[in-house]
Amino acid sequence: MPRTLRSFVLSTLVAGSAVGQCASLATPTPGGNSQHGSMFDVVNVAATSISIGSFDQCFHAAGSSNVYVYTKTGTWSGFENTPAAWTLVGGPVVTTHGTAPTLDPIPLPINVTIPQGATQAFYITTDTLSSIEYTSGIGVQVGAIIASNSDLQVLGGIGKAYPFAASFGLPTQGRLWHGRINYCPIIVGTVFATNTTLGAGCGSSYASFYENFPDPPTGFDLGNTSFTMTPAGGGGYVVGTGGAFIPVGATSTPLVIAVGDDVEQTVTLTAMGPFPTATGPATSLTVCSNGFVSTGSGNGINWSPTVPEFLNSSQHCWRVWHDFSNQLGGSVKFEESATVSVITWDNVRQWNGTGPLDDSTFQLQFYPSGAVTFAFATMSTTNTSGTGYLVGYSPGGNSIDPGSVDLSATLGASITTHATDGLPLTLAATNRPITNTNWTLAVSNIPPTGVFGISIYGIADPGIPDLFFLGMPGCQLRSTLDALDGPWFPSGPTKNYSFAVPNSPSVLNFHLFTQAIVWTLPALNPFGAITSGGIEGMIGDY
Repeated sequence: MPRTLRSFVLSTLVAGSAVGQCASLATPTPGGNSQHGSMFDVVNVAATSISIGSFDQCFHAAGSSNVYVYTKTGTWSGFENTPAAWTLVGGPVVTTHGTAPTLDPIPLPINVTIPQGATQAFYITTDTLSSIEYTSGIGVQVGAIIASNSDLQVLGGIGKAYPFAASFGLPTQGRLWHGRINYCPIIVGTVFATNTTLGAGCGSSYASFYENFPDPPTGFDLGNTSFTMTPAGGGGYVVGTGGAFIPVGATSTPLVIAVGDDVEQTVTLTAMGPFPTATGPATSLTVCSNGFVSTGSGNGINWSPTVPEFLNSSQHCWRVWHDFSNQLGGSVKFEESATVSVITWDNVRQWNGTGPLDDSTFQLQFYPSGAVTFAFATMSTTNTSGTGYLVGYSPGGNSIDPGSVDLSATLGASITTHATDGLPLTLAATNRPITNTNWTLAVSNIPPTGVFGISIYGIADPGIPDLFFLGMPGCQLRSTLDALDGPWFPSGPTKNYSFAVPNSPSVLNFHLFTQAIVWTLPALNPFGAITSGGIEGMIGDY
């Protein structure tokens, strides 16, 4: 430990609490159903506060999943569609798991305290469909006790699509979470050490971009606009305003394709030749009547836009995804020349549409350079189909969600995508800061270009959300610079560092802050470094 910080820590005096016999409580449900996630309530019926340490989860199939855990004080009921009411405990954390009925540990410290007599809601979810195992309730199961002991009760909840999307099991049947809670009763008199995550890291890169216009799509504002994806080298794109709608027939005699409802057709790029992509040239394009073009079959013909399906396309895909039906009006047309291949939805009616206000005209233009233009003419914003629009691009394979962006507002400054996804630099505590132990912190998602890093320790959180003024846009400062540890040199995507907590009652309840900084070459920003989020550790004696 740096001497100046050790002296400061030892100079702080305090009081505290101790832990009772730690235990676990598993739900006895047999599984048999699954979804992205599950919401449930935990009630503290003990004579003291309870600290939730971790969860073990039953998964529907063997593999690995990105797991997120959210929590809120009180019940989930009535807040299942309100993300702002919930706090992210942590995630995404990669969890390797077997299949039901195995319970696999989620490698994420929860550290949520439930006061005596209180209810705490949890939402365990993944970005993988049908990953979290549960049981469908019978009769009135929402709020019913599905597991209990002398300390805790677990109540029947609901299944939940990712993230905070469709609910399953309402109003009464419920979905019964299948997992195990690992916890410790808190005995008043000493101090329980805790970790709190502060902010988030920077340095992320995304291969996809999109705007999601949910149903009803009354906010769709891309009519009579256009934007172009220009290859930027290395498989990425710069996406900005530009391009224009090409009149139908101006390139060649149009070929009517993808005739029908929820159908696809493959067209060969003859006149223009192969279209270059990040993974090689495409000699043909597969066109779905529902507004998207792929570099091959496999992306399906789904009429209902969903972000998970968009991000997990098996083929490169450009989408103006909506429930279109050229059986009801209009047509999808393909034309090409040596300089461009164009697919146009020409006055195509949306499903259940009855008149011209339900028709949309737009096109996707593919150029020999690898550029793609989205060009919109008049677009319908009526609500006959019961679906929204999802506009954007995602490469083949599983992609990280960059979040929906307002394309009309963002394109003036351009969007940059990358050949592959990169998660932000992340810091997590692997244990709690207990006296006479090493408090260990794990840095993850270190870029392959990371050359060295330092660990910051401080006595406060300055709470600076954006270090753009230092040439580190999007990066945060969540620890004062009272002591530095390093440099250390990463040899892979992860790096652990630790802090020796003194064996002294005078440090109990002391709040210690830490954060990691990594320099990269080539630099990811003008300053040359990226930061993780912060961790606030409160020192305790258990």
